[in-house]
Amino acid sequence: MQNIFAKIISWLFHPLLMPTLGLVVLFNTGTYLGYLPFEYKKYLYLILFLTTGILPLIIIPVFIYRKFIRSLDMHNNNERIFPMIITLIFNGFAYYIFLKLPLPVLIKHYVFAVALCVCLALIITTKWKISTHMIGIGGVVGVIVSLSVLYMINLQWLLILSILSAGLIAFARLQLNAHSPAQVYTGFGLGFLAEFITLVLFS
Repeated sequence: MQNIFAKIISWLFHPLLMPTLGLVVLFNTGTYLGYLPFEYKKYLYLILFLTTGILPLIIIPVFIYRKFIRSLDMHNNNERIFPMIITLIFNGFAYYIFLKLPLPVLIKHYVFAVALCVCLALIITTKWKISTHMIGIGGVVGVIVSLSVLYMINLQWLLILSILSAGLIAFARLQLNAHSPAQVYTGFGLGFLAEFITLVLFS
């Protein structure tokens, strides 16, 4: 039963969904970003969801067919490299699009930090297995803390909810024996620091 619950949590908080979730946070935390026209925000959601979520996902069956990977879980570290390269390409494309649009610099830096997380994860994955699930949720927590610091707004309950979610995801990955505790903690720290440093120091 615990394994079924862990699998559900792993899919609900899949790393490919986290960039879009972070953008939702940016637009709904009481900052000036929330005043962007709704139609424009929908356009940005669509671009980011397609490039960082849908397109990398639909490539995976091709890798399975070509026997680059054996399953969607990709337990073997080497199996993760090709999908992560494709994900990085699509994330870089997303950043290029956002860079060309007339957007607040914070949004552009956010998408850059997302691509940076994928790049660092890819580099680490060539030598060591790191939790991309935890990188994703760590990035979301990093966004929330960054907004609190930059705009002096109280996001206490949202922060608590995101940290509880991170705890659930960590439990799920450990329960499924997908990662060691060190891989889980390192993943969270990488995602958090990449977003926090990029947004706070360079925005």
